Amino acid sequence: MKQRLSTEERQRQIAAAALKLISERGVGGFTTAALAEEVDLAEGTIFRHFPNKQAIALAAIDQLEERLAESFPGEDMPPLERLGTFMRHRLRLVVAHRGVFRAFFSDQLGMAAGDEGVAKMERIKSESVDFLRQCLQDAADEGQLRGGVSPEFLLRVIQGTVHAFLFGTSSSAGGDEEPGDIAGRTWSSLLKLIGR
Repeated sequence: MKQRLSTEERQRQIAAAALKLISERGVGGFTTAALAEEVDLAEGTIFRHFPNKQAIALAAIDQLEERLAESFPGEDMPPLERLGTFMRHRLRLVVAHRGVFRAFFSDQLGMAAGDEGVAKMERIKSESVDFLRQCLQDAADEGQLRGGVSPEFLLRVIQGTVHAFLFGTSSSAGGDEEPGDIAGRTWSSLLKLIGR
């Protein structure tokens, strides 16, 4: 007998399944038939919980945003520690869920959710870039960055590192390594590059 979930629980389950499908199969594999199979419901039942597929994709973006929001540390940390906490969390997510973040950065996920999804994705990206930029500027103001390198240049290096994990040619970013180990080692390397 299927477990009876509240509407909110079922919506979260369906959104999580959408993220999983997108991660494994790409946005093209995000079909209502595949989604129904993933959550063990009849295809038509999905639409008792969401008005349409765009609403499901928007709920998936909301779940992704919740996961990403966990990586923003408090302002009370020193700038490079704040940046390191952020980067280790983000890299762990990216390495563990490459497919989802490929859809995120290529805008496929946002487009699946319509205009509201595209706008939300742009806001999420902008908040992350602004956070990185502020950490780097604060570190520069405190003399913690390697001399002669601007925060804006380092921002591009950090963004390029994340994109390399996403769009690199290897099927696995670190072989048998755990995402947390990869994230920690990557941040340590970046810190040697950017810090004094």
